[in-house]
Amino acid sequence: MSQPLPWSIFSAATGGEPLIDIALQLMAACLLLSGSIVVLIGSIGMLRLPDFFCRLHSAGVIETLGAWLSLAGLLLLATSVVIGFKVILIAVLIFVLSPVNSHVLARTALESDERVPGEDLGNNYGKNPGKQGQDQVIP
Repeated sequence: MSQPLPWSIFSAATGGEPLIDIALQLMAACLLLSGSIVVLIGSIGMLRLPDFFCRLHSAGVIETLGAWLSLAGLLLLATSVVIGFKVILIAVLIFVLSPVNSHVLARTALESDERVPGEDLGNNYGKNPGKQGQDQVIP
C-alpha cells in the first residue's frame, strides 16, 4: 500500500476541495499545457527545418523541455509516493539519456558518408571551403 503525498492530506482533512488542491491542479494544468505546446512547436520544427542537424536540435527540445514540463505537471497530480517516484525516475532517465542519444546521432551522421537526397549533412563543419583542395580549419 502506498502512502499519499503530503498535499493530499489537506483534501482528506477538510472533506472538500481546499484552495491548495485547486492551486496545484491549476499549476499542473499550466505545466501540462505548456509542455504540450513545446512538443507541438518542436514537432512542426522537425517537419519544416532544412537538414538533419536542425531537426535533431528540434527533437532535443521536445525531449528535454517538453518532457520536463509535462513530467512536472504529472508530478503535481501524483496521488502517491510511488507514482511520484516513478515520474522522478523517468525525468532522471530523460535527463541522462537524451543528450547521449543526440550526441551519438549527430556524431554518426557527421561521420557517415551516406546522404539523404536533397539534404546536406555538412561534413565540413568548422572548415572554410576556400578554393578547391585548400580547406582551412577556422580557429
